[in-house]
Amino acid sequence: MDEPDVLSDQHLMLFGSIVQWFAHYELTIQRAISGILRIEVSSAVLLTRDLDFTRKRAALLDLVKERALPDDFWERIFAFLAVPATRASLQDQIVHSTWKKSPEPASIQPNWILRLPPGIEPTYRAPVSDDTSYSLDLLGEIVRDLAENHERFVTYLIDQGVVPA
Repeated sequence: MDEPDVLSDQHLMLFGSIVQWFAHYELTIQRAISGILRIEVSSAVLLTRDLDFTRKRAALLDLVKERALPDDFWERIFAFLAVPATRASLQDQIVHSTWKKSPEPASIQPNWILRLPPGIEPTYRAPVSDDTSYSLDLLGEIVRDLAENHERFVTYLIDQGVVPA
């Protein structure tokens, strides 16, 4: 039986913000690839268009290792991209799941429609778990973390001369 709709306008707004911040990160990764390879951004977008965030992140990190860049550049890029990487499963859940009330007060969680047996994972990599809950406050904090980290990431790339200001 279907769960009643538990998503408020605030949930939907925060979900939309999270998805949009991932889009910003993906474009910034493409811009960084463009800058490192010294190619047009449109060419980098074409080369990575079929890659999701996780694969774009891996492509950039692999490219940084392959190029002669400052020693700490890879570590800094890895650290900046660790923030969204820890939330990639949430973004997948937003895109691929319905939601239900959580046992946690004033929280929601993904509603695993198929109720898959243990050990079976969906193709989009989100863990099959009923113990992940998100309150509006937590979702808002995630949006702020993604936004603030992205700003620092872009500033770093500009300071390093990888992307134009």
